Amino acid sequence: MKALIVNLQDCEERRDAIKKQMEALRSIDYEFIDAVDGRKMNTQELNQLFNLKRFKSLYFREARPGEVGCTMSHQRCFQAIIDQNLPYALLLEDDAVLGDVNRIIHSIHTVQNWLDKQELPTVILFSSWFWHCEDVINIDDIRIVKVFDAFFTYAYVINRKAVLLMKEERPFVTADDWFYWRKKGIQILGVTPFVINHPTDESVESTISGASSKRTTVNQMLYRITHFKRLFIRKWLERKGILYMPTWHPAALLRDENKKIDFIKDLKQVIKRYNEICQ
Repeated sequence: MKALIVNLQDCEERRDAIKKQMEALRSIDYEFIDAVDGRKMNTQELNQLFNLKRFKSLYFREARPGEVGCTMSHQRCFQAIIDQNLPYALLLEDDAVLGDVNRIIHSIHTVQNWLDKQELPTVILFSSWFWHCEDVINIDDIRIVKVFDAFFTYAYVINRKAVLLMKEERPFVTADDWFYWRKKGIQILGVTPFVINHPTDESVESTISGASSKRTTVNQMLYRITHFKRLFIRKWLERKGILYMPTWHPAALLRDENKKIDFIKDLKQVIKRYNEICQ
């Protein structure tokens, strides 16, 4: 499997850092894709590449130049996959932090073998910022799980069928709007245990998006809350071995008594699962 790494040409330090990490993965070929720096563009130039009006109608705010650059950088990766006729590829951003080399190689080979048998457009997240609700397959110690929600785009595998759906001439969503991509018919999965991390300190700023990780996460969470009706309600989620059951907030029950029916059903499921675990 080939890796495509998004990197700004003038960010030599990050290029050298990720290159050193990739050289440890001796069996993985890789190529750098020149990132788009939206921060150096004016509004007219940004709008030629990215539909700013549609973005605002969907997210209820103005798009940041860095967000546009990030999205267009990943679009360049999609084009490279099409041009090179790759069946799939690992997409990385240059601030990705690779974990245990042997585990990464094992995970990549496992995913590659599984994708060879897949007919559906598929994205498999190798990041640690996702929540999942059920297993799709369990091979040895690698689990491929169905993703409930996720943030960031610093590490994921994508097959060609998904690329053909995600490649857009003038996109209007952020690169990691996994809700949008799922609505286009792409199955969003993830790999556990997590093998590729990301710097999450407030002082660390993405050279592509131009925003710190924590600030970006808060903005994305607000968007998710605004579009809460799009979430999977009344399904078990699992993160790091802990089970969660999303349900209605007490304030919502006070505003709408009809939601109490769903809440009671959720509560019964929680009690049932608790009793099963305690047996």
